[in-house]
Amino acid sequence: MDIQILFCLLLLYNLRVISLSFTRKILFTTDSYIKEFDVESNTVTILADHADRVHFNHDVMRFRYPSQNYTLQTIFTTGINPGGIAIDNVLGHVYFAHDNTKISRCNLDGSNAVDIHTSLNGPFALGLDVKNGWMYFSENGVPRKMVRSRFDLSQRQDIYTQSFVAYSLDLDLDEDILYWIIDESNEIKSANFDGTDIKTVMNLNAHGGKYDNIAIRISESYIFFTEYGKLFRMNKTTATSPSLLFTDTKNILSLYLYEHTGKKRHSV
Repeated sequence: MDIQILFCLLLLYNLRVISLSFTRKILFTTDSYIKEFDVESNTVTILADHADRVHFNHDVMRFRYPSQNYTLQTIFTTGINPGGIAIDNVLGHVYFAHDNTKISRCNLDGSNAVDIHTSLNGPFALGLDVKNGWMYFSENGVPRKMVRSRFDLSQRQDIYTQSFVAYSLDLDLDEDILYWIIDESNEIKSANFDGTDIKTVMNLNAHGGKYDNIAIRISESYIFFTEYGKLFRMNKTTATSPSLLFTDTKNILSLYLYEHTGKKRHSV
């Protein structure tokens, strides 16, 4: 699968407190748009149109969020078959998988790009445990694996070998658990960060799941995942009875979960 448009979000907090509130929004991409789904109001807003870019470029892009003007900025052009993207918000680095064999890194503005590793077996999904210095990624070549390593790809550990590809993973940094979704077997899997206690969280076939289970994101209480153009949510603890939140006319390719709890703010 060739997901040919990636994005990262730069959140600006030039704000002042006015009241207490809670905000949860899900940003997602299709092959033409970046959209925002408001979980509380069930409303969908188109943030950006990237249809003119998707078939020609392999770009890592960013835009300011929240903002009144969602302008896409290309910071780096990758090799073929770009995959997952992850942010080291401590050192200000963007990590991305591409070119069927590479995981590379650049600064948030796209400068100082370097290849971290150039002989991987189809790297795609990608996540960072910045606090403890571990990178988690899928290898979608044969054999297909879930892997963890240090940021420089040293101390590699193969966590799990599977029959089908994984296009998305996410890290529960509170519970130290890796979650990933396997497309064609329709399974959500999990493992402790050290690779122990591997389990099937849910087999989506039992709930009418189909192919194109691509994206997954974890919040404090919920697992969000997609099946083609459908966005689902289920309780993380019980992992039963997923509820349908939204259906798009296009395949949903990636998810970003934005949650803010505590003080409501506005720009000064």
